[in-house]
Amino acid sequence: DFINNTLHQTGNALVAKLKENDVWQWLPKAHVTFYHAKSDNIVAYANAQKAYNYMHAAGSDVTLVDTATGIDHETGFFYAIPDARLWFDTLTTD
Repeated sequence: DFINNTLHQTGNALVAKLKENDVWQWLPKAHVTFYHAKSDNIVAYANAQKAYNYMHAAGSDVTLVDTATGIDHETGFFYAIPDARLWFDTLTTD
């Protein structure tokens, strides 16, 4: 009943709160790189793809990087952080 009500009931409080938490429709003013693994078992890669598509279509400077193949959510962190660090290092000036 809970799942059915959540998926199909109009005015469901849980669905309303989840929609409030859906914050991908914004446009960055600076470059944004999304680091995500297609094989993430907790957060769907489609989430990052949807945000990237929206921002890119609106002209924002965005990149979407698939961090590695065959990794899960927890191990993805260990691939994304070094990649992000290398990208940040390109922004420094001496």
